[in-house]
Amino acid sequence: MPKIDLLFNYSTLEGMDHAVNSVSKRIRFENNLYGSVEELAKNFATLEADFYPFFQELQVAVKHYKERNRTT
Repeated sequence: MPKIDLLFNYSTLEGMDHAVNSVSKRIRFENNLYGSVEELAKNFATLEADFYPFFQELQVAVKHYKERNRTT
């Protein structure tokens, strides 16, 4: 059985575009998802600049949560 990396497609804008467009086609109600990765690409630098500080805070929060809720 071949090993499938399900998250690999989300590592590129092309992969995300394919995934989002596929979901857009399957949704039964009207939606604006198709082609939305183009908007992501246009604003990538700004989104990335906002994401990294958030992700660092998230990592610290998870670390503290795990320390407080450690079961030994």
